Amino acid sequence: MLHSGAVAAGATDSGGHRHDCLGRRAIAFEQASVFLPSSDAAQLGAGCWTLQTFLDGAHRAGTYWLLKHGAARGRYEGGVAWLHALADLRSVAAFAEEIRRVKVPSQLEFHSSSVLRACTAAMAGAGDRPYNFAVTWRFAPSSVSTFLEGSHVEGPLLSEAIGFECSHGFAFGIALALSRRRHSPGLLELHLGSIDIIGGVPPCGLEICASGTVPAVRAMGHMQADLLPVKCGGLGGSGVRPHPIVLWLGEEQCEEFLQHHQLISLMCIDVSVARAAREAPLASPSAEEQEAWVRPLAA
Repeated sequence: MLHSGAVAAGATDSGGHRHDCLGRRAIAFEQASVFLPSSDAAQLGAGCWTLQTFLDGAHRAGTYWLLKHGAARGRYEGGVAWLHALADLRSVAAFAEEIRRVKVPSQLEFHSSSVLRACTAAMAGAGDRPYNFAVTWRFAPSSVSTFLEGSHVEGPLLSEAIGFECSHGFAFGIALALSRRRHSPGLLELHLGSIDIIGGVPPCGLEICASGTVPAVRAMGHMQADLLPVKCGGLGGSGVRPHPIVLWLGEEQCEEFLQHHQLISLMCIDVSVARAAREAPLASPSAEEQEAWVRPLAA
């Protein structure tokens, strides 16, 4: 295995100047690796012990990420991860192994290694009902400021809706809702909003069910981090509001929780036709024959 320190040490007989030059090149090589995607950096680290040591410790500083992305220190987008300035290579590899099974409609930004670990653990422990989407709920900064000031009293604070389309020929959207109680400002509630049809007409008896989890809640030490299911359609109509995630937070904790105006969630979205509806003719015969799929709505 190549050892950059050994290369520099071998140059001492030619003079201190050459030794310093090689040392500076080794440092520059290490620093440049932070700009690479995590998969490429990991491959380089596998062939150089000194570089691997540097990469495993790079997340303790993360200066490049703080300068380039503000508070964001890691991201995942388009199947490519820039996370080795946030976590060690083993943690990054574990996340990459799990996230490849999940559809990611837009960029995921990670602001702490604890949220990254919680996200990886949730995907790995999903069991028989795995998550099929990783989404980012985004909130308008001005609305978050008003919400934190306590003047937002007209219903919950809603994120931007995330749109999906279904093979049955319709589209729907869903948002994340945050609520605070007037007489309990330290209590923050999170739950999925209603599922709204935004295009097309679903077949009779078709039901949409959405549920998920918020890794940032688990990273804070709260055991209940699941967004309980909301439903739309089916023979029984739309479902009622589920029990929310309830967090007791101080003012500073609440501000920290929402300081980036976005939250990552892992989601499970299913589309099915009720048995009674299958026994009756569908408006579109092909809707029952094809296997239903759901995918993010193109922007």
